[in-house]
Amino acid sequence: MWQNACVTKQQPAATSARIMAAFLLTAGVMHFANPTFFDNIVPPWLPPSERFWTYISGIGELCVGLGLLKKSTRRRAALGAFGLFLAVYPANLYMAWDWRDHALSDQLVAYGRLPLQFGMFWWALSIARANALPVAGDVLGFQERE
Repeated sequence: MWQNACVTKQQPAATSARIMAAFLLTAGVMHFANPTFFDNIVPPWLPPSERFWTYISGIGELCVGLGLLKKSTRRRAALGAFGLFLAVYPANLYMAWDWRDHALSDQLVAYGRLPLQFGMFWWALSIARANALPVAGDVLGFQERE
């Protein structure tokens, strides 16, 4: 699955970034269209409220998604995506714990999200790496001496 989305020789960085941007923009909109779902997976011990964190993470996803669309901001946005995926991981852990009494299909979704997040980390870093700034010597046209 990840091979089709991450940066590879067959999958250029711009296309991979656009796929992630579409994912994040859709998820960001869903935080506002259906906030109750996201409220329910926010750990209740986080102040000030579940809705606050739902909206903050939705705004973060929208900002990062937009940043991935523009080449000049793509590297920073990809690093932001990595940070965002890391920041929402506690919600995935809480969801897995909280859904332990739900139907087996719900539990599989909740537990499946945990390793899936590591794929998201890798995907974001692959986009950031592919959009790294060139080394100063490359920009200035210096060559290695033999």
